[in-house]
Amino acid sequence: MFFLHEALEAGLDAAIIHAGKMVPFSRFRKQILKLHQNLLFNRWVGGKDPLKAFIEHFAKQQGKAEKKSVPMAGLGIEERLKNRIIEGIKDGIEADLAEARKKYPPLDIINDLLMDGMKVVGDLFGAGKCSFPLYFSRRR
Repeated sequence: MFFLHEALEAGLDAAIIHAGKMVPFSRFRKQILKLHQNLLFNRWVGGKDPLKAFIEHFAKQQGKAEKKSVPMAGLGIEERLKNRIIEGIKDGIEADLAEARKKYPPLDIINDLLMDGMKVVGDLFGAGKCSFPLYFSRRR
């Protein structure tokens, strides 16, 4: 993921990746992004080997998945659906769609609620903060 982002910035035109393994950059803490960048570019910070810093950090995290949670409790159905699109959260989508169908016609759900999330995803994509499974660069 981090390598793909840097490769795209350096001019990569196309990449085929596993869609199930994609995680938006916005989900990672800045410290984790920095560790990956330091390792990828062999940046020695404070005289410390980036590989050793990377290993030390994740050795402490062994067995713990780093996941930023997106709070859904207390949100209206409109915001929950939008957040599910933006964050790529599948768990609970069926229940949320069933709830939305009680309040909105299907086309309104697609054209209004889901498209609001897709607009944000499009902006993140345009800013280089999110990638899609099959990516062709805009630089042609």
